[in-house]
Amino acid sequence: MVADRSTLRDNETTDRPVAATPSGAGVAGVAGLSGLLGRRWAPWACWGVVALVVLVLLDREGAPTTFFYDEWGFVQHRRGWSPNGFVQPHAGHLVAIPVLIYRVGFELFGLTHYRPFRVMVLLSHLAVATAVFAYVKQRTHVLLAGCAGLAIAMLGSGWQNIYFPFSVSHTLPVALGIAAWMLLDRDTRRADHLAAGAHLVAVLSSGLGISMLIGSGVKLAVQREWGRAVRVLSPAAAAFVIWQLAYGKPAGTVDNLPRMPRYMVDMVAGGAGGLFARDLLWGRLLLGVLVGLAAMRWRVLLPAAAPLGCLLGDVLLVAYNRAQFGDPTASRYAYEMAVLLLLVLAAATAGRPLRRGALPAGLVLCALSIWGNWALLHRGALGLRIDSTISAHELRAVEWAAGVVAPEFEPDHQRMPFLYAGTYLAAVHELGSPATTDAAVLAAPEATRQLVDQVSLGALGVFTEGFPTAVEPGDDCSAVDSGDEAVVQAGEVLWVRAGTAPVEVRARRLADGYVAAPAHIVDAGAGFALSVPVDGAPTQTWSVQLTSAAAVLVCR
Repeated sequence: MVADRSTLRDNETTDRPVAATPSGAGVAGVAGLSGLLGRRWAPWACWGVVALVVLVLLDREGAPTTFFYDEWGFVQHRRGWSPNGFVQPHAGHLVAIPVLIYRVGFELFGLTHYRPFRVMVLLSHLAVATAVFAYVKQRTHVLLAGCAGLAIAMLGSGWQNIYFPFSVSHTLPVALGIAAWMLLDRDTRRADHLAAGAHLVAVLSSGLGISMLIGSGVKLAVQREWGRAVRVLSPAAAAFVIWQLAYGKPAGTVDNLPRMPRYMVDMVAGGAGGLFARDLLWGRLLLGVLVGLAAMRWRVLLPAAAPLGCLLGDVLLVAYNRAQFGDPTASRYAYEMAVLLLLVLAAATAGRPLRRGALPAGLVLCALSIWGNWALLHRGALGLRIDSTISAHELRAVEWAAGVVAPEFEPDHQRMPFLYAGTYLAAVHELGSPATTDAAVLAAPEATRQLVDQVSLGALGVFTEGFPTAVEPGDDCSAVDSGDEAVVQAGEVLWVRAGTAPVEVRARRLADGYVAAPAHIVDAGAGFALSVPVDGAPTQTWSVQLTSAAAVLVCR
């Protein structure tokens, strides 16, 4: 192993791939390009241009448009500089570094400017792609390194980690872990200290940092360098153990043990198939081929101890903690597995002369990967754009009702789980509003305006059970037929009493039509009051539809 590290250091110094032997350099059609890239600065200059182009392409997708899903936990509860906000677990993870990143972002941009957060995760994603490029470049031909880096940069199957800013908790540990592995190849005390620092930051970013730490541990164990292992691993390991004892909560369960084998296989297969935007069946087939080749020549895996150890550690930890949710092929896992599989392949073939046709084959596979993942990149961005835009519109309804909404009101559990009106409005008061404008709500598609109306109904609390017993049909009351519509102005009260059949109540203010699901149901013979408070919406007129199999009494 010492000789292998020496070879890698020599390769770094000359900036020539180990595999660039005469047999590899003479491949037809790429010899001239290989010569150009043999210059010390050329590979990095080319990669810089590629990364910049990818950054522009991904940023133009504009997804998401505002804070989304897990991010609301940071917006509501991690705005201050209290130490408790940094060490409290999020879904079982230590996320001190992402909290710090968001906290600085809140100070600089508030909640009104979201694009900096979006660019932040794009940069961390491209840091992963750059780390893949550098790692593979040290071990094989620079053109193959470019293919590997570009395949990760455009990995549409991993769209969650590419577009969703909260996924910096995934991309940052991966980039730092790969950097740590490359530092360990240098075998110097200074590099070991830097690797220890990289692992510490990775562990403070999420549980994925533990998997990267396992990779370094396996690498040093294979090399039997126990002193270096203590020096490199102990700071991060100690920090995690202390945090786990003080704040950590067990996330896994022994009930997951029988589920783990299949979950682990599917998780890796999802990454294998994700490299070419293929489904789980193709991923299993590709994984089977790779396992078969590795079984025939298992010793070639020894140089791949770090990424292979990380991969195995990651699937074990994730399966134990998440198998009950049944999501082994989730986009965030496909991203991690695809990166690690590429690194395993690169390390397992390091130092071997390239076979004739290897470079053209690599270019073709890279093209197939990008071609297959291109549609997934757009589809993932579109989904995030739609859902986050709907969230921004719904939040406008919460702000309209700021004077009357209950603090515990949850506007949209599907898109904004555990976002509550009280803590949200406090964040808006402190950092500005991420909601859209009134004009944007009025111009929104019908389906979005219907959702905004439903949020307004919940935020305003317009339905009250009961009916005045002394009210009888007269000047202020009338019996209405099923499906009839009543108009109610904000500040008015509409009394409704069901006849011999239940009444379904639907209401709208901005939408052109009513939603299928009723906003309220009145039991037969019962009554209720629809009392609409005045809020900040651009219109204060509500239309109410009453549907029943019997006559309904309506009073004003």
